[in-house]
Amino acid sequence: MKEVKLISFDYRNEKQVAIKFGYNDEIRIHLKKLLGVKWSNTHKTFYIKYLSENTKHY
Repeated sequence: MKEVKLISFDYRNEKQVAIKFGYNDEIRIHLKKLLGVKWSNTHKTFYIKYLSENTKHY
């Protein structure tokens, strides 16, 4: 089972959502294809802007 955690944090003076997971090429490659997902070298995590449309539960 692959576990992904979403954690809110402040980065570049804006609220963001960190996408945390153990090293996994499948997840990493998929995230790089998604619109709006970025990598932070500072925090060593993928992240996306914290917006209501990005935080809905399905």
